[in-house]
Amino acid sequence: MKRILTSVLLGLASITFAQVSTATINYKVSLDGELPEGLPADMFKNMSMTLAFNGESTRTDFNMGIMNMTTVTNDKQTMTLFNSMGMKFGTIEDGNDSEVSLFNNKASEEEKPDINLTGKTKTIAGFECKEAIITSDEGNVTVYFTDQIKPNRISKDFDMGINGFPLEFTINASGMLMKISATDVKKSTNVDFSMTIPEGYQKMNADQMKSMMR
Repeated sequence: MKRILTSVLLGLASITFAQVSTATINYKVSLDGELPEGLPADMFKNMSMTLAFNGESTRTDFNMGIMNMTTVTNDKQTMTLFNSMGMKFGTIEDGNDSEVSLFNNKASEEEKPDINLTGKTKTIAGFECKEAIITSDEGNVTVYFTDQIKPNRISKDFDMGINGFPLEFTINASGMLMKISATDVKKSTNVDFSMTIPEGYQKMNADQMKSMMR
């Protein structure tokens, strides 16, 4: 489940858009089922995610209770910030396909999941969405995506063959369901897209940050 979730989050963080040049999308995050051993319940309280983009810049803020992760990307660089229980780390990499992963996920060609377009539809945050079921060895993800928001570039972590942008996805793995669903889409944004690691964060390179997150 960790690897599937990370693929989704990093993919969202590295998308830029052709039709809609500026927007903010708020997602609610809910969890159902037994938590994996070793993960505290507080880690999954009051979870939320916000994705904002403006032209070539994209920012994703994921709040997981005791942990926050922010990714800012543009056509030249990717910045990742990690904040958990007083530990604050940040890294800036050249390129827009970050090597930093919360759970160190990079799928090989053999690990690419199967995709089933079911034909089901529903409206989410005012957008008509189609359903797809993505199945891998670690579980499955049910995605509702819209073709009204079209990426002109997408990271290899989220290149799942779906022609559209996800507004809802339910991750099913190890007996636990995590649902991430858009609540509203605003065609404006006032977030900070600057590539500056804030004061108080320890600067690291990508390898150091990946080691800290394991």
